[in-house]
Amino acid sequence: SKLLPVLAHFSVALVLTAILTPAVSKLAFKYKALDIKLINGIRPSSLDSMDNLIPRLGGLGVAIVFTLLMYLVYGFNPFTLILGISVSILTLGGFLDDIYDLPAWAQFVFQFIAVLLIVVIGGVRIETIHIASLNIDFVWTEYFMNAFGTLFKIVLPADLITIF
Repeated sequence: SKLLPVLAHFSVALVLTAILTPAVSKLAFKYKALDIKLINGIRPSSLDSMDNLIPRLGGLGVAIVFTLLMYLVYGFNPFTLILGISVSILTLGGFLDDIYDLPAWAQFVFQFIAVLLIVVIGGVRIETIHIASLNIDFVWTEYFMNAFGTLFKIVLPADLITIF
């Protein structure tokens, strides 16, 4: 009885993934976001064979299914909206990286912006970590900031630890 919703969500994810995987694969070939399969650690001499090409962009299909299921299960609310925007930013960064092979700093910028949205606007933070019987507290000081007519609470160093 409790397992039924989980199985339903899993089934929806499975069907959506089965539908999206070929579409994302075609998109990868269209934008030449491909890896070359090495044979015994050696690059094959013939790159014409489709057997040697591996489409990238797998994260695109995963992100679409995750976002659709998130909205299906939890509905639209301020937090799922922020999470959906953050997933879109991460997906865009991954998509651009798969096509243009972005440097590490550029990939980090996408990740930083996505997490910053979740922490600052979504209010998610790591305040305490429980390891065995040890509790590590990360709320040392709190600041309030008024930006664009909205009051934001910044908890240090918890927000920094959550971001990084």
